[in-house]
Amino acid sequence: ATAELEAACTQAAASRDATSLSRSLKRARRAVDVSEELLGRGEALKAEIEAEIKAAREAAEEAERERKRAEREERERVERDAATAELEAACTQAAASRDATSLSRSLKRARRAVDVSEELLGRGEALKAEIEAEIKAAREAAEEAERERKRAEREERERVERDAATAELEA
Repeated sequence: ATAELEAACTQAAASRDATSLSRSLKRARRAVDVSEELLGRGEALKAEIEAEIKAAREAAEEAERERKRAEREERERVERDAATAELEAACTQAAASRDATSLSRSLKRARRAVDVSEELLGRGEALKAEIEAEIKAAREAAEEAERERKRAEREERERVERDAATAELEA
């Protein structure tokens, strides 16, 4: 068991793999004639290798988290740039056409994107509100004109009927 443990310690120190060392340590603990110094050295080597493995695993996990964070930030940057460009184009187009449809979609996308310029969002919101107010005012003016036209038609019909009734009574 002593020779096996010494061989396992040498192999584990060279390969930095504690698998065979663990088996040899278990066997040596059961054996009677193994020195305590050799067992202690084996236990220390096993603990050192396991600590190295754990540190390497944690470093790999940290690197993976960092890689994923960098990828996420890159996706957010790409989306932010695209949403900003789309919103700027939509603002220009909406100001020219006075149609807020594409502006609404672009504003929604820009709000979902991370860190889009608040100034640009505010300008887009203000333009959308202005266009919607113009559309509402135009619709209300058209409705008022329609009501006025119907009232004028009704008054004309009533006047014609009144004139016809008056002419009939005079005749």
